[in-house]
Amino acid sequence: MPKNTNVLVLTDHGMAAVNRGADYSGGDRPHGLNSGHHLRGRPGVAIVSGPGFRQGDHFGRSWRKQDLPTLASVYDVTPSLLTLLGIPVGDDMVGTVMPAVSAEGTGTVTTHDSDEWLAARSHQRGERVEDDPERMRQLRALGYID
Repeated sequence: MPKNTNVLVLTDHGMAAVNRGADYSGGDRPHGLNSGHHLRGRPGVAIVSGPGFRQGDHFGRSWRKQDLPTLASVYDVTPSLLTLLGIPVGDDMVGTVMPAVSAEGTGTVTTHDSDEWLAARSHQRGERVEDDPERMRQLRALGYID
């Protein structure tokens, strides 16, 4: 990549091995198919590099899980990317720009949701995931719920 390229690598959660011996019995989670899950996994990770990021002092150390610093939230990803791209952050966004981002922002806008976008999704307002059998099946298959 060229030297002036910003790189952002994200994972929203880690994985924990539950079946190190590859003995796939019916009691393994989820559904006896996988050798790992994220129920007891490590926290997510953000790895950033490039001219739009500040250099941190978090490198070259061995970290224990309980000592890992929380530097940002998953909600901070979109405002950070918008700032790096020179696009204003929406006032209606939950997150904020990650402290690692050194790029200058271009201010804020009320929202990025156009009237057309909102109208196309108006039927989804007030829906509960518990009322959607297919979505519940997907969440169970992923191990998010029992």
